[in-house]
Amino acid sequence: MYKIFDTYVLRTPLLTIDFFLKLTKENKVTDEQLKHIFLDSTIKEAIFLASPVFYKEVEKWSTGQNLDEKGEIRNSFLKYLSRICSRPTPFGLFSGCSTGHFLNESRIERENSLNKRHTRLDMDLTGLLIKYLKEIPSIKEQLNFFPNNSLFELGNFLRFIESKYNDNVTLVQKMIEVESSDYLKKIIQFCGEGKSISQISNLLVSNDIEFDDAREFIIELIDSQILVSELEQTVSGMENFDHIVSVLKRIDNKSSLIENLTLIKLKLAELDNDDPNSVDAYLEIIELLKEFNIAFNEKYVFQTDLIIGHNHNTLNGDLVNNIYEGLTLINKISSTKNNNTNLSDFKKAFYERYETKEISLALALDNEIGLGYPINSGKGDPNPFIDDIMFNNSDSKETSAKLSQIDVLLFNKIIEAEKSDSKVIEIREDEIKILESNWLNLPDTFSTIAQIAVIENQTMIHLSAFSGSSAGNLFGRFCHGDLNLNKFVEEIVAIENNLNPNTILAEIVHLPEDRIGNVLMRPSLRNYEIPFLSRSTKSYEEQIPISDLLISIKNNRIFLRSKKLNKEICPRLTTAHNYKLSNLSIYRFLCDMQSVDKRKSLTFEWNAMISSSLTFFPRVIYKNIILSTSKWKITSDKIKRILDIKDDLKLFEKFVEFSNKYNIPKLVYLVEGDNKLLINIDNLSSIKMLLSLIKNKSFFFLEEFLFSDDTICTDPKGKGFVNEFVFSFYKN
Repeated sequence: MYKIFDTYVLRTPLLTIDFFLKLTKENKVTDEQLKHIFLDSTIKEAIFLASPVFYKEVEKWSTGQNLDEKGEIRNSFLKYLSRICSRPTPFGLFSGCSTGHFLNESRIERENSLNKRHTRLDMDLTGLLIKYLKEIPSIKEQLNFFPNNSLFELGNFLRFIESKYNDNVTLVQKMIEVESSDYLKKIIQFCGEGKSISQISNLLVSNDIEFDDAREFIIELIDSQILVSELEQTVSGMENFDHIVSVLKRIDNKSSLIENLTLIKLKLAELDNDDPNSVDAYLEIIELLKEFNIAFNEKYVFQTDLIIGHNHNTLNGDLVNNIYEGLTLINKISSTKNNNTNLSDFKKAFYERYETKEISLALALDNEIGLGYPINSGKGDPNPFIDDIMFNNSDSKETSAKLSQIDVLLFNKIIEAEKSDSKVIEIREDEIKILESNWLNLPDTFSTIAQIAVIENQTMIHLSAFSGSSAGNLFGRFCHGDLNLNKFVEEIVAIENNLNPNTILAEIVHLPEDRIGNVLMRPSLRNYEIPFLSRSTKSYEEQIPISDLLISIKNNRIFLRSKKLNKEICPRLTTAHNYKLSNLSIYRFLCDMQSVDKRKSLTFEWNAMISSSLTFFPRVIYKNIILSTSKWKITSDKIKRILDIKDDLKLFEKFVEFSNKYNIPKLVYLVEGDNKLLINIDNLSSIKMLLSLIKNKSFFFLEEFLFSDDTICTDPKGKGFVNEFVFSFYKN
């Protein structure tokens, strides 16, 4: 069985639900209202950080320089305002997170004056800065260089992945093969812990080779990316801008370059000490950055995380029993199968070719001479276009062809609900007694995202899934800005280590693209790292190169071993990256190995045979657990005539008529993938915003909004916030 951690993470938007209700309480949101809101420095700063380009558009409109005849600026601004008080997923200054604890009472009181933020330069910009700095001769000569950590030996050749940006926009990565030599092997071994150009050049100097010739050869190795500099970006350890400054200070502490970088670092710290900041404070930093000879996009300069402040942040420990009941039920109704077909296909193909042999992982995953990964992903160099279009078969969800016991139960209850015109169906305890729970093939730690709402004077907990290869995955990117959160993730990692005493849990350190690094960056969390096309901040002894990993099949399971440590290696990616978008077989494989022989999630899902015929999905509850919220599937034919109406009064009347027909409540979310936008269908401006977003869709989903001011999380005046709690569990 599993136990819940005493610490939880609470995610909330910056502003209260009341802000949105007041904004939309009249028939329409006026220009005067929107312009008045834009005077608020907090709103201005949040909008600027979300989109500097849109900020300028709103600024022009608010001062009469742009009339916005089509209403596009109004709709977009209203969309941002809806998000800042209704969507708790952390995003800039719009929403943030904090840690709380289970104690004797539920008492959560937000205090915005206690909010903190963590601001750093966007990794797109630090990538450009590194590219510029490492070509300055006086810097280049003093940098340490390391072997490309994608390098591996294959017969008389060395293979590695070269990364280049086409037109500074699209990253293209391809496998390069060069003939090996004693010189190359000698250099690669010598540079393991980092050496300067002159040090490496001197290694080659002999009676036959002069220093200048040796140096020219080393420069060629650097240009071809066989050797990479210590300035290269990472996604683990010290943040990249801080690393740049520390390296340059070591090289030359007195240059004007260092003065400029140190000043930028100081001004970034000032942003975090002030609240709110004027936009001018950000523009100052942008002007300082322009002094460097780099062309950067002003949209991608700053990354900011919000750490929410509280007077109190505790939940009553009695709620734990309710959460366990929800976990147990969802376990019972979830499939017990491990659905990672990529790994099972690979294991089968590996055994057919190599049987019980232990071979190099890089060889096994090589697309040309090995098996590749996934098995049917095509051959040859990585090609994102082909991989995405032709061979995108990874872990696709199988359409449910059969109805399980729970599906039959739900189907019958839907029929009953339709007869009684009920919006809620309830699963009773006696109806699921026959179902068994299975705890055997779950991860060591995992999390669930839950919402706690007060509905008709009863505290309800909405949770529909438990997932993650580690409970730390959702928190890694926020650890640099929140010491409490970092401490919690360290606790999670320590428990995982204790549960695997004979195995090394090694962090995968890979940067797919510079901008993606913004959501991957985390402190160094584990004792060992597997660096791959990214710099590791660990010592040489604490790094496990790709070339050190061996793979075999033992006892019908995939077994990874480190040659130098002679121990089993279990890769971990303690961040929430959607790695399946990568076309690099090694990265995909290592990430998939986190869940080898494990279920990835426990989840409530409507069976496809049932859901395909539904246009209204009733709320599903079990005791005080909401397994699924009410949803409406609206097809374009139902709303087409409304879209064509030009008169505001008639548009409002017809939309209200439409919402009454389908029993759609006043406050609903428009659901687009993981994104949710709060809509007030009693407000014309909100309706127009909705219609502008769905006008080209064949169908869309609306979802009930569970919250009111009577909620568990409030400000000091009792005004309620939308909430998301991340509860984490560990194997007991």
